[in-house]
Order: sequence, then structure tokens, then C-alpha cells
Amino acid sequence: MKKLKIAFVGSGYMANEYAKVLTGKLKNKCEIIGSTNRSNNRIKEFNNKFKVKKHYKNLDDMMLLSKPDIVIVCVSELSTYTVLKKVSNYPCICLIEKPVGLDFIESKKILNLRKHKNFLPFVALNRRHYSSVLNAKKLLENDKSKRIINIFDQENSINAKKTGQPHKVVKNWMYANSIHMIDFAYLFGRGIIKSIKKLSGVKFLQEGIVSTKLIFDSGDVVYYHCIWNRPAPWSLQISTTKYFLELKPIEKLSFLTNKNRKWTSIKSSYLDTKYKPGIFSLLKEILSYKKNKISNLQNLRYSNDLMRLIRNIYFD
Repeated sequence: MKKLKIAFVGSGYMANEYAKVLTGKLKNKCEIIGSTNRSNNRIKEFNNKFKVKKHYKNLDDMMLLSKPDIVIVCVSELSTYTVLKKVSNYPCICLIEKPVGLDFIESKKILNLRKHKNFLPFVALNRRHYSSVLNAKKLLENDKSKRIINIFDQENSINAKKTGQPHKVVKNWMYANSIHMIDFAYLFGRGIIKSIKKLSGVKFLQEGIVSTKLIFDSGDVVYYHCIWNRPAPWSLQISTTKYFLELKPIEKLSFLTNKNRKWTSIKSSYLDTKYKPGIFSLLKEILSYKKNKISNLQNLRYSNDLMRLIRNIYFD
């Protein structure tokens, strides 16, 4: 069977996590044929580690000469627009690390880029593909009752600044990092959001809490709480008439039922322990799309809607 050709733009932490799966569990289905990055030292290490066929100094050269089936974009928010402006001129499936843009305005600019008709972009929302999240969805699929969903986020913009994040990224930290948790509102809330009510508001780049209530036309209600610059865990709770589900941390799922008050825990998948959680499942979706044009991946339109929701929670 002919292997799919994979190329990377960027060679940092997330690029390494994808490459581990591609050269491990998926090595019989694909090969990394090219890479490009601004940092020569980092790209050399990446190429040697994963036996990448060729390093390209120029992004256009990589696209023209290697003709990849799938391009994985793992670059800083500050570089995403510039990279996608180039990559979108070529026919390929593209998996883009979130956030797709620095903020909502840039996300909209990316959405409106003139693109090659066979450029097919998807957003790498890997937490949707955690085995814990997939199991939670499966438990709830036949439960039609109203959902009350609590999302507990925690962000530390002070620490982000201390660790060297650029000022522009820190200013937009809710897009850069809260996107992971706010995505659960759309994943588990059914229907269309008909109202957004702010329950508290603070200067979120300082110390305090942001709380917002989202009401969906299905009757589902989402409470989003984010503690800024204080310690707290990420977690998710979903209440229905049949179940109370808790993901705390997000990688682990436990639940109660209306018939049994004893907690039941569901074990994470083996592949979520062998690799970074969600990455194998996410890449399988991309390979599936290449083969039969069917997937559960989110496109740039969804990414823009999600960035708009973040803006509405934090700025409007």
C-alpha cells in the first residue's frame, strides 16, 4: 500500500508529539517526507529523530517539490497567518494547531484567505479526541434530557509572560489557551447558543475569576468559569437526568448514575497512555478523511465560530 506523504511546518513540542505517532503506530500508513522551520538547530534535531527525508529552507519549495498529501502546521500564533497564507495556495489536507490565529480578527482573516480549491484545512482540537471525552460522548448519546455543563478553566498569564511568551500572545491568552476548554461548550452543548450572560467580570490578565452562562436553544446550559493567576485544575462536569459525569483531570472520566451513587471510572485507552492523549485518534481522523472524505474534524469555519465565542465571553 502506498504511504501517505506528510510534511511539517514547525518542529517544536506539538510537532514532536504528532511525529511520534506517525513514526510509531502509523508508520505503515504514512511517512514524513519534508519539514521546514525558522530554527535550524531545532529542525535538525527533529529530522534526525524522526528520519525525515528532507529539510527545506523555504516553505514554497517544500510544497512544490515534495507535494505532500497532508501538511501539519505547528507554529506560533504570531506566525500562523503568514504560514497559512502560503500553504493555502497548494492542494493538500492541512492539520493546524490551535488557535488558528492570534485573535478573532486574525481568525476571520485566515477564514477569508483565497485558497486553492483542493486545500482542505482542519483544526487540531486534540482534547475532543481524548478517550475520556469520546467515552463521555458515548455514554450521553442516547440521553436526550437537558444537560447542565460546568467547565472549570484556569489560566496563568503571569506565568506565560515569565516563561517567554511574546507580549501579543499573553494579551490574547484566552485565545491561545482557554480555547482548549471553551471548545467543550460546543462539543457537549446541543443546538445554537441563544444567549450569553456574564456572571462576573474581572481584569482577566490579573487575578480573579471570569464566569459566564451560555444557554442553548436545546435547553442545555453551560457555565464557564475561569480562574486567572491562581492555582486550580481544569475539569468538566455534565449533569443529565441519568448521569453525572466528571472529567478531572480531562484525561480521566468518572460518573454516577440515577440508580447508583457509587463512582464508576472508565480507563483511558492504551494509546492515550502511550502517546500524548488524543493525538493518535486525531491523526486517524485525518488519514480517514484522505481515504474516504469522512471525518469528525472541525474546519476553519468552526474555528472562527469558536474564536468568536471566546471574544464574546471575554470582551463583548
